Amino acid sequence: MSMQEQPAKSKKQMVHTYDSIARHFDLTRYKPWPETMKFAERLKPGSLILDLGCGNGRNLRHLTSKGMRGIGLDISRGQLEITRRRTLEEVPEAEFHLMGGDAEFIPLKDNELDAIIFIATLHHLPSQEARLNSLKEIYRVLRPGGMCLVSAWAREQEKFKKELADGQSAIGDGWEEGDILLPWTLKGEGGVNNDKKFMRYYHLFSEKEFDDLLENTEFKILDRYIACDNHYAVLKKIEYEIT
Repeated sequence: MSMQEQPAKSKKQMVHTYDSIARHFDLTRYKPWPETMKFAERLKPGSLILDLGCGNGRNLRHLTSKGMRGIGLDISRGQLEITRRRTLEEVPEAEFHLMGGDAEFIPLKDNELDAIIFIATLHHLPSQEARLNSLKEIYRVLRPGGMCLVSAWAREQEKFKKELADGQSAIGDGWEEGDILLPWTLKGEGGVNNDKKFMRYYHLFSEKEFDDLLENTEFKILDRYIACDNHYAVLKKIEYEIT
């Protein structure tokens, strides 16, 4: 089976897509998310923070520019290469480390991190089990009292009605309600016949589904809201009780 023939929801297909579009993606994603900037205000300089699914590093660069020590983890080597280059260029004083990895299996020790941002990544994980596993991993690597900002695309978006209606036929085996495929087109030279189209998998969350997912973790939910067609939550790992 060639890479292009991988199932739409496979992680191998996701890696292939984001490696292939990395340069073009970087040109269109250059500002940190406003919610990341607000979350950073809760944290102290010197905090060790993981950007889980860091993409091209736009959020990581903001955090390290505020004096935080950053770790960027992404499944795409192409995205990590851009993150490294741009962070060294734009935030030369940054303390940061990058690693390839999977949000379901974070290669860090228990209770190691002060905070995590999990932005625009949860909705790429291909099953309910994978999404819950990622939150359990986040809980494991956070220190007691540590916080996480998590986001996911909301299903309550008019612009994706057609994709939601076509999701089952487009994806086939493994489809879940809320699954869609969205194209990313790289323009080729010499007309549309040379364009390359890459289909990106997303799982759009209903409000109830997002809440139910959070309730199945051990986190304390500090904040929960919708902004710019995204579900957001600020989560806290509970402190140990001394008995």
